[in-house]
Amino acid sequence: MANEIKKRLPLQCPACESLLRVSRLFCGQCGTEVCGSFELPLLARLSEKEQQFIIDFVKSSGSLKDMAKNIGVSYPTMRNMLDDLIEKLMKKQTLNVILNPFIRIAGMKALTWGALGLMASTLLSWASGYHYHGLLHFGPAPNPAWWCYLTEHLIVWLVPSMLFYLGGIIFSHSKIRLVDVLGTVLFAQIPMIVMNLIYCLPPMRVLEQITPETAPAQLLSTPDFHIAILLSMVCLPFLIITLIWMVLALKVSCNLKKAGLWIVGFVGIIGGDIICRWLIGQLY
Repeated sequence: MANEIKKRLPLQCPACESLLRVSRLFCGQCGTEVCGSFELPLLARLSEKEQQFIIDFVKSSGSLKDMAKNIGVSYPTMRNMLDDLIEKLMKKQTLNVILNPFIRIAGMKALTWGALGLMASTLLSWASGYHYHGLLHFGPAPNPAWWCYLTEHLIVWLVPSMLFYLGGIIFSHSKIRLVDVLGTVLFAQIPMIVMNLIYCLPPMRVLEQITPETAPAQLLSTPDFHIAILLSMVCLPFLIITLIWMVLALKVSCNLKKAGLWIVGFVGIIGGDIICRWLIGQLY
């Protein structure tokens, strides 16, 4: 048709401006349809002008001088356009890795980095005197032995990992490798190192003096109490990041989606916390 309108692929939601996802693919040859939830490839998220720039760059064998000549701009202008595009691509990739590091790391690599994080976290906990009472509970404890801190960290890692692994076997149709589950779950707990660093700060020692019998007025008059509470609130985002990463670790390592993902995630995190608290309680 002579007046056929060329439709552009929309990238952002017209209501909230969030990035759109693909939910349906259709084969024009045989009529097959594929439904799901798919992210747009990185290059597809670029504007039409930026995509054309990349095509021209490839066609010119990467020669900015030839591109500048063909478009009719100076070489420095073309160089700046390329630098801007590189910066935009790097920002998108960096943000994706922060939100979901398991698009880049898994298996033995995740296990290795996670093991280094576990050792660092154990040393910091031993230095600060704060224990892991469970996956979601922290505080002072009567056993200051170094092996107690190490055992707590191993329990907090292995219990949710095994619950994730067993849940994956039940709910997933994919082949699951134990090393992937162990590695990604351990890597997901790396943000908790920041919490351990904060607990090493002197004002946090005030929290060790709090008991159920401590009167509110006495708490408010305790030096550094308000600073300790503020520092505790700073820890909260890192705990949330850890929980989000653990769900993503489950999703990637066990290939779980929708109901199966949330059921196993809930059992692994909440149920794991309960089991961890009971096991760690046997150490004191």
